Amino acid sequence: MKEYVKKYISIILAVVLLIPLFPNTIVFAQGYSEHSIQQNYVRIIQDDDSKRVAEGIENGFKFIATLNKANNTIELVKEDINNGAVLSSFTVDLNHQLSREKFDNTIEMRSGSINQNTFSNYEYTKWYGSPNKWELRRPREGFGFNNTYYFRTKQTSSNEKYLTNFYNAVEDINQLEKDYLTFVSLETLTGTLGAIFSGGLGTFLAAAGLGAEATRIAFKIQSACRKAEDNYWEVFNKRVSY
Repeated sequence: MKEYVKKYISIILAVVLLIPLFPNTIVFAQGYSEHSIQQNYVRIIQDDDSKRVAEGIENGFKFIATLNKANNTIELVKEDINNGAVLSSFTVDLNHQLSREKFDNTIEMRSGSINQNTFSNYEYTKWYGSPNKWELRRPREGFGFNNTYYFRTKQTSSNEKYLTNFYNAVEDINQLEKDYLTFVSLETLTGTLGAIFSGGLGTFLAAAGLGAEATRIAFKIQSACRKAEDNYWEVFNKRVSY
């Protein structure tokens, strides 16, 4: 079931712009009045019986997130701040009830190897040996079974530090996703990941109206994804193919 959910999430990620560097974190208090941090801000511009609309400017882009209360969907639109051109958008249908699986806190162990999968698609497989060998995976645009980019490398003295950092980041993501799902649905996690990769996470969360703890976890997922992305490329540049 997790593979089905991951493919559903990849549909959302197919219509957002995947970028190598993630937006700076925006922190805002519950209630979502206007806040400004490092020239970024998020504010609610409409909240009535029909919809809640949040607007934000983050890293030079404008984001508009709309919770349609009638049909229970959230749309996030990314615009060029200068001319208003739409750069990307996606909509999450909160009525699309994905089955929830029971999560296991342990890493999947195989004969001579360990493997960790996440909904964000930052993942690894490690084969023990002399030397150890790794496969590192990151999110990929588009729908399908092969919804990750990946490469394989031998573990060396020059890349061991970054392999460990990537491993730790993926384990953090895995645990944070589990924590997040104690507060939100898989559908909301889908939208959160889309907002992490496209930008506009603060705007998306404001429109969704999540509580303080769920908001905190969402930003921690973003931070862990950033760490995984950075170390993925560090290892890639120091890879030793086999």
